[in-house]
Amino acid sequence: MTSGGRFMFFWLAIFILFISSSQLHAGEPVPISALYGQEMETGRLKSQALPLSLKSTLIVQEQNETRHARIYLQDIAKCSGSLTLCREILAVDLGPSPKPGQEKSFMQTELRKALDLELPQQQIDLQLPNRVRIIAVAQPVEARRIREQVEQSLPNIEGHYKFYLTNIRVPVGLRLRHDNYRVEFPSWTQDFSFIRQNPRRSLVNLMVRLIDEESGSTEQYDLTVQVALRAEVQAAVVIKAMERGQLLDKESVAFQWVPYQENVVRSPADLDRQLLRSMARPGQVLRNFDISRDPDVRRGEKVEASVVSNGVKMNSSAQAMESAAMGQRIRVQLDTTKRQVIATVTGRSKVEVHMP
Repeated sequence: MTSGGRFMFFWLAIFILFISSSQLHAGEPVPISALYGQEMETGRLKSQALPLSLKSTLIVQEQNETRHARIYLQDIAKCSGSLTLCREILAVDLGPSPKPGQEKSFMQTELRKALDLELPQQQIDLQLPNRVRIIAVAQPVEARRIREQVEQSLPNIEGHYKFYLTNIRVPVGLRLRHDNYRVEFPSWTQDFSFIRQNPRRSLVNLMVRLIDEESGSTEQYDLTVQVALRAEVQAAVVIKAMERGQLLDKESVAFQWVPYQENVVRSPADLDRQLLRSMARPGQVLRNFDISRDPDVRRGEKVEASVVSNGVKMNSSAQAMESAAMGQRIRVQLDTTKRQVIATVTGRSKVEVHMP
């Protein structure tokens, strides 16, 4: 074949392909039943088309209950016939459910319209009353779950105290669809801020948020729960009987967690050289006014007196007329002159006297 013949054959083939393609696209639409089992591209997604030859019967009850945030036909109906078509029918979404404890109604025409919209031209036989009622199940908030969450979070309260949950009051007006809710405390730190400074106030109004964990649900509820707490403080407790004026030591006192009280002795450093002001029995919690510091100088005690007069310092002895701690001023009687003067306590059994 010459080069001119090959050129004409090439363009003839192109023309035949063009005519065939035009006829193919200009032909009658292909029925859906012919495409069943093949993938039909709709936008970017691909799905299977249902054949028109499938048949199913949908039986809808007159009254139904639901625990979900949305209503699907599978919640209110039973389907028989083609499994493929029934699967599609029962997945039809009828919209949001009513609030817990309330109900919603569908007329027969509404259900038919929903099916025609989702599954047009399918052979679906409906067996249902003229009116279908759907009641949303309602159950009270489970206080046990909130209590457990509060108890787990209590150790996170900062401060020098321990808190224990004694009671919790949950509002009775709120109703939920089910018990699959997550419990959160969005303002925990703020709600408990004041009790760290004043543990005597044992009641806390705690905000609780319940978040629906059901797939596809965005429901959440906020409620205020009243929480009653018991506070404990670590304080000095007498572990053996002690008499008035006895010096406190580690063998007679231990630090234990006790119900919260004010003015208790909370630190071992506060017991250093402290005396009991009154008799104490085992189990008694020591308060600040139960103890007094062991004086550096006791009344009637012989003390060493440094007498300073005109820049001259002399050592003498004296008798303390009062009890006092270092830095305090007391009356003493000098042994040499029997004269009572004012002296300053400078140490254990030591005073200093300034004479004119």
